[in-house]
Amino acid sequence: MEATRPMEKSYLIMGYNVEFPSNKEPFPAQFALMNKVLTALKTKQHALLESPTGSGKTLALLCSILTFQKQFLLDQVMAIKKNENDPKFQEQETKKEAQKAQLRALEAQKNLMEAREQIEQARKQRQEIENNEMNANRIQESTTETVQKEEQDKR
Repeated sequence: MEATRPMEKSYLIMGYNVEFPSNKEPFPAQFALMNKVLTALKTKQHALLESPTGSGKTLALLCSILTFQKQFLLDQVMAIKKNENDPKFQEQETKKEAQKAQLRALEAQKNLMEAREQIEQARKQRQEIENNEMNANRIQESTTETVQKEEQDKR
């Protein structure tokens, strides 16, 4: 047995086709509430909404928010499809990808230069250590020779 979706009535509010359950007729307060909600969403503003208990706030909020979300998503999909077929958009995307590739190449080049610099610093340090060792050996040899000479002179 297939579940059927209940029929809905559609009302044009703020340029949106707001669907409302068919067994319900919106109260004037609900129309006003949906209008305020859609206005706030459309203008990306906050909204403070008040309505008495039992006035249908929840239904009005759900209907207006879901309608806005549905339309927003449809608009996004349409914009993407339109852009995919637009040569200017494709050219911009190609340029963006080329710039990203260029940036990656520059970063790789920078990393390579830094690595070479580190290697050069390590080479210099190694050379300095070797020079210090050679100097220490010379000093030790010189000291040994001096001590040996002094011992020979004493004899």
